Amino acid sequence: MRTHFVRALLWISVVLLTTSPLSLPAQRHAAEALQAPRPRVARKPKAPKPEPPPVAAVEPIDASAAAAAAERYEAEERYRHLNATLEELQATLEAQHNRIDSLVSELKGLREEDTRADTQQVSHEEIKELVERLREADQKREADRKLILEEIAKLAKASTPPEELSRPEPLGCEQLQALVEKSVQVTLRQFADKKLTTNQLALTLVDLRDPQHPVQANFRGEEQVYPASVVKLFYLVAAQHWLEDGELEDTAELRRALRDMIADSSNEATHYILDLLTGTTSGPELPPAELAQWHDKRNAVNRYFASLGYTNINVNKKPWCEGPYGRESQAIKAYKPNRNLLTTDATARLLAEVVTGKAVCAKRAAEMMDLLQRDPAAKTGDPDDQAKFTGPALPPGAKLWSKAGWTSQTRHDAAYIELPNGAKFVLVVFTVDHANEREIIPTVARVVIEGMSAATVRASASAR
Repeated sequence: MRTHFVRALLWISVVLLTTSPLSLPAQRHAAEALQAPRPRVARKPKAPKPEPPPVAAVEPIDASAAAAAAERYEAEERYRHLNATLEELQATLEAQHNRIDSLVSELKGLREEDTRADTQQVSHEEIKELVERLREADQKREADRKLILEEIAKLAKASTPPEELSRPEPLGCEQLQALVEKSVQVTLRQFADKKLTTNQLALTLVDLRDPQHPVQANFRGEEQVYPASVVKLFYLVAAQHWLEDGELEDTAELRRALRDMIADSSNEATHYILDLLTGTTSGPELPPAELAQWHDKRNAVNRYFASLGYTNINVNKKPWCEGPYGRESQAIKAYKPNRNLLTTDATARLLAEVVTGKAVCAKRAAEMMDLLQRDPAAKTGDPDDQAKFTGPALPPGAKLWSKAGWTSQTRHDAAYIELPNGAKFVLVVFTVDHANEREIIPTVARVVIEGMSAATVRASASAR
């Protein structure tokens, strides 16, 4: 059969010369082009995103502006779809190039076989099939090339990519700080009859509408506060890091404990997790030397977060309902600080890192988000359900991820909120000496939500 293909070369030349309307020089040029390396269509580089301009003062929500924002969101989706189509076309063009190169190589091989030709004949049908394949491949490549060039030309006409218009810009630091201070003043006035004072409230707000450039503001954000069950967020992240590094075995019991610790805020599950993280257990009192070794192991989680740059925190104690005994109580008396301590700044930073996929790794951060998700619209008779701390302040359609904590003296919530208008932010609120005032946290949240919503609509209207 090889000699059949040897003869095919002669037939191809005859067929192409007799059927092509091109002149002889043009045919030679086309033949040379067929064997030459095919150019690849380069993707147009994205223009660098300009620094966002400062956002003007907060204004009330405007229905027409919200509708315009929705239209821009649809434009963004079309733009993304167009980009995906362009990538598919480029991939198709690449495949066609490879196919043509393969056929050219096949022809080259036939030419090399010409020196070893014998008297066997090539069928006319085989020659026609080979020529047809070459023509179809070349026509397909040309059609794809034209389509890609047309799509690129359409994209080039757009002066501003839709994605730059549709993403709400974050508030500036001064504006965000003003919003935090307003929320504090409104809350202090509303609970003046309850004698709520500034030293009983701390909060941190992180605007995450641009997750690569978060903006943060706080009120007493570096003040150390006993965190109650909010500390379990830190133990969750530590456990995921230990799992990622292979220092913990991924078992069904460990997964059950992690879920119960976060979803149900189980103290017993937290005890189990902290024992696994530190290689320690509760039990009878220890001699001083052994207690020192035990305490050093118990500080494993502290050392992990210190290595990440966290300061002003202490995360090495188990949460108790009725109090510690044995070596747990012994260590509390022997070492300072003698209880867990967090700041709203440190808590907001950690939650923001979980939300943006930077805590441990994106995959494990997504697993943590699944555990933290709440349903603020769920009907429950428990006023201390974790969805009911910040949840009552949320508008319909808002989404909530959170970890709450409360004792007889404290009431806290660390929440990540996504509003229907596109606002995304972390809000951490710690309160002390007013544990039974369940409306303090929602009051702070309502002021923040109102300000973030108005700023989002304003930013969308400005981008328009």
